[in-house]
Amino acid sequence: MLFLCSCSCSKVLYWPAYIDSFDGFTQEEESKILDSIQDINKEAKEELFLFAKKDGHYPISFSKEKSNIIKFQKQTISGITYTRESKCEIVIYPITFENKIVKIVIWHELGHCGKLDHVKKEKEIMSTVSDYFENYSQASIDIFLQNLKESIKYLKD
Repeated sequence: MLFLCSCSCSKVLYWPAYIDSFDGFTQEEESKILDSIQDINKEAKEELFLFAKKDGHYPISFSKEKSNIIKFQKQTISGITYTRESKCEIVIYPITFENKIVKIVIWHELGHCGKLDHVKKEKEIMSTVSDYFENYSQASIDIFLQNLKESIKYLKD
């Protein structure tokens, strides 16, 4: 099963970013998102994302959309990211939890917070079409983390 992700990107400021807020999620859903973020930090072997507010750092907020109403080329969108100069807002659709694709969607959308764009190659984390995380190779994970670290290296305090 394949799902789409989308973004509306502008500019990112201070890193490491911090997770600012959650709106509309169950405790279990919020826990799955936090686990996914911890997995990025663990895999990156550094804190790319903080779990407490830090003044001067880029805030990231998460909200849950109530329905799966957005479609693009007959595919359901599972997440959308809005990057602004002062914050990054990630909207997650219910299908993300229904189809157990939380980790890949969270990683992908956080990539947009770090100014990563979509790639055309399938089975890459920043591809517009997402699959179950287990179907991504370690090489794909490494490419994503390398690109994310490269994108934010000039934005670190």
